[in-house]
Amino acid sequence: MHLRDLELPTNQSVIIGIRAVDGVGNLGPVQTTKIKLAGPGPQLILPAPPPIPTANPKDNLPTLGDFRIFIIDPLDKVDPINGTILPVHDENYRLANHLWSAANRQIQLFTAQNETVAFQVVIHGKTEGLRASVSFAGKNISTPQPEILSFHYVTGKNGRLLPDPLVPFDKPLKIPFADERLTNQTHAAFIVDIHIPKTAHPGSHTGELTITTKDDTLTLNIALNVWNFTLPDTLSFIPQMNGYGRVPEPDYELAYYRQAQRHRTCLNILPYGWTGRISDQRAPQWDGDNFAWKAYDRRFGPLLDGSAFADLPRGPIPVEAFYLPLNENWPINIHQAFTEGYWIEDALRPEYRKDFITATRKFAEHLQSKGWNQTMFEFYLNNKISHKQNRWQGSSAPWIFDEPVNTQDFWALRWYGQAFHEGVGKIRQSTKLLFRCDISRPQWQRDLLDGILDVNVVGGAYRRYQRLVLDRRLRWGEVTYTYGSPNRIEQSNLQPAGWCIETWCHGLDGVVPWQTLGKPRSWTGADQNALFYPGAAIGRPGPLPSIRLKAFRRGQQDVEYLTILSTASGISRRDVSKMILKNLHLEGEFLQKTTVDAGQVSFQNLSPVALWRLRTAVGCYLNERSVPEPAS
Repeated sequence: MHLRDLELPTNQSVIIGIRAVDGVGNLGPVQTTKIKLAGPGPQLILPAPPPIPTANPKDNLPTLGDFRIFIIDPLDKVDPINGTILPVHDENYRLANHLWSAANRQIQLFTAQNETVAFQVVIHGKTEGLRASVSFAGKNISTPQPEILSFHYVTGKNGRLLPDPLVPFDKPLKIPFADERLTNQTHAAFIVDIHIPKTAHPGSHTGELTITTKDDTLTLNIALNVWNFTLPDTLSFIPQMNGYGRVPEPDYELAYYRQAQRHRTCLNILPYGWTGRISDQRAPQWDGDNFAWKAYDRRFGPLLDGSAFADLPRGPIPVEAFYLPLNENWPINIHQAFTEGYWIEDALRPEYRKDFITATRKFAEHLQSKGWNQTMFEFYLNNKISHKQNRWQGSSAPWIFDEPVNTQDFWALRWYGQAFHEGVGKIRQSTKLLFRCDISRPQWQRDLLDGILDVNVVGGAYRRYQRLVLDRRLRWGEVTYTYGSPNRIEQSNLQPAGWCIETWCHGLDGVVPWQTLGKPRSWTGADQNALFYPGAAIGRPGPLPSIRLKAFRRGQQDVEYLTILSTASGISRRDVSKMILKNLHLEGEFLQKTTVDAGQVSFQNLSPVALWRLRTAVGCYLNERSVPEPAS
């Protein structure tokens, strides 16, 4: 018996009592003993973060023509009509903050190698023909690589216009925009992303942000401080960007995966629908005996061997996770095999299981033969019998596979997991073929999936049953994510970053926003789930990022800092996490409209300044130590 999570004081004596209980509830006498608790483990003391410039109310913002300019955190959100900032800051924030000093006209950034840092430039006033550029001294492979993107605005609640999608800043900026919704616009903003190559020299770098109009030019200095450690190419914590069916611009499918990889996330698109039919030809043809692999390999091979990403900052790293097309109705037809009964052994003809195992084995053998051994291939059942409620043909599932409820549902998942593992056999020793389930009620799971489940994607209930979920992860070696929704457009953009950090602190391996692919209509009405916007809808074909996708990148990079910190300091992840949760006041509140809603986490006490202080304190600590190069 283990007594855990009691938060007892260290280095003190406590009395432990225990009594026996028999099968009918009779209680034995209490036996007690006095024990001395161990002292505190190694203490982690981080240096102070770099000083934040202070504002003098007499300072003035730089001006150019009829407008003023200031710099804020990229995760701040600026209302284009009245200029209010979310989250709320003090009145001097525009004059001086953790990234900016108006008095010195300087932007100050701190970064590791192989990291992308960013800042937000806000324009207050009216202008036409504004352009911007960023440059750094030197033009070799080690020079920081800037990219500038401007905000597009979507309509949120009560008709309020808010920034979310980002487009390349390759056309002159005008305030107000040529948009009837923005006739009263007073503010506009753009984001500057700066990627620091792995070959960048540690130390101070100087750059310039140049803003021009037809008549004048303004230059702001950039002080870029590169620390002496490198973020790994391979993600230790995975923000998995879930999607369904197909990307909204099929001709640009590869570009969507590349956009995700650039932002240190992983796009994973489920290849079938509720009927089990394969969407958009995302599976090899099956003739009953063999698969035809040529078209499948040509389409997805570059994702699975990494060649699709060879020219991106992280290099040829394959996608971290990839759905298998296997499901209850493909490649084996469940309707022909189903007889009757609610327990799966009674409901399916024996040959169905045999054929499913055969197909699984052939799929596994092919993946192994291609040498695709870095990606986690996920066999996942997404469908529910409840989708038959309005139309019997609406689902191919005789049970609730996604977010199971009844014992028979869990038992059916167990049956499929066992069949999948039997088909994969020893191949999974060299190729990552994993059985995944999305569980919203871990307290009802009991031991039905023990030793069978490989990837456990848990809903918001994990917050209440955290010990149960973590025990399963530890005992059975499960990869464990939590799923939910990203923040709404009307909410703070700190949520994705806070969600990543808190989830890591709780001991999990990643987060899964349940839907991430926007639609053409996402460009007008605020779409909570649109982390990738289809550019064709505004005449810019291909995926365009939201600022919230960049917030997930910020969270993933911050987690890499903490992972490196734990290794370099010798302090356990658990102890590092306790310090982080306390110092950041990272107390996420799980919000759920209904019991079937995916829900989301809200962080009321989190600020961009607090995130910056944590990251830079960790960065200063690691910069003073010899941190091993990450494995490629």
